[in-house]
Amino acid sequence: MGIRSRTVEVLSTSPLRAPLRWVHDRLRDPLLILAYHRVMPIPDSDSYPFDLELISASPEQFEVQMAYLREHFNPISLSEVVRHVVDGITLPPRPVVVTFDDGYDDNLHFAGPILKKQGIVPTIFLSTDYVGANQPYWFEMVVYLMMRVPPQSILLPGTQTLLPAGASPAERRASAGALQEALKRLPQKAMMELLSGWREEFAAYIEPSEFRLSRVLDWDQVRAMDADGFEFGSHSKSHAVLANLDEATLREELHDSRMCLEKELGHPVKTLAYPVGKSFAFSDTVQRVARDCGYVIGTAYISGVNWLGQLRTFDMRRHNVERYHPTRRFYAMTAVPNWVL
Repeated sequence: MGIRSRTVEVLSTSPLRAPLRWVHDRLRDPLLILAYHRVMPIPDSDSYPFDLELISASPEQFEVQMAYLREHFNPISLSEVVRHVVDGITLPPRPVVVTFDDGYDDNLHFAGPILKKQGIVPTIFLSTDYVGANQPYWFEMVVYLMMRVPPQSILLPGTQTLLPAGASPAERRASAGALQEALKRLPQKAMMELLSGWREEFAAYIEPSEFRLSRVLDWDQVRAMDADGFEFGSHSKSHAVLANLDEATLREELHDSRMCLEKELGHPVKTLAYPVGKSFAFSDTVQRVARDCGYVIGTAYISGVNWLGQLRTFDMRRHNVERYHPTRRFYAMTAVPNWVL
């Protein structure tokens, strides 16, 4: 652990925490939003064929985290934030929202009981093309191919580099990360054509029964969870990098995913999480079109707090939670100013 990380963790429980927070807040009221992907038992890294970086916490870690939020914060739903924006309702002090991207079925099986126990209402952002499709997300398929195909089988776009770089699990995972990042920068059509071609070329290395390890919720599960108090928002149709789309396709991704969710759930959906969510993934145009398509809130995947009274409603910041952060790091992330982190 580095000096900065150790310092942050010490500060999170030291007498300096309160003055640091006062200097940071300056009488402003912060809204904290946490971003998770998967909560599940940590698999063996050498044999697991999908993206380990999407596992935000083990069930044991998640239970500790949710109990901490219940004790030290006021967990609220994202729909309450929508009502704050639209109707001006007052939010409680120290509000925190829990969100999940992608809608893996472990959100139901492992995270769900813990959230219900603590009375925390999460928002799960769904890419509607994948709900019930029994197909991995495109970025998960990238990792699967890198973990399964022979070394140096796939050309990294825009380079002369062949991937995976080697046969070891570590080399394969590093290659998967490089290929994911390269594909995120390509136009959506070109990216999907490459991936489709690789799936066809390397079909002999693909075992569909393994897709159960990367299963997304189906519509029956989504409807049942919605009836049980969970909330859902849009993550586009196809998990496209929205800033890479022409405006017509962008509107289709945002409008059609919202309409699909509203049809399946039977009530309005007003929240959106930008796929990938980093600064290059959503532009001013994306934010404008999201507003035009009827959303009230758009969330990024960039750490930071949101100031009540001056919310940037289509550039809402979320702290991403990582399984390799120790518990005290989670406490620090919620307790001390973002510029200290």
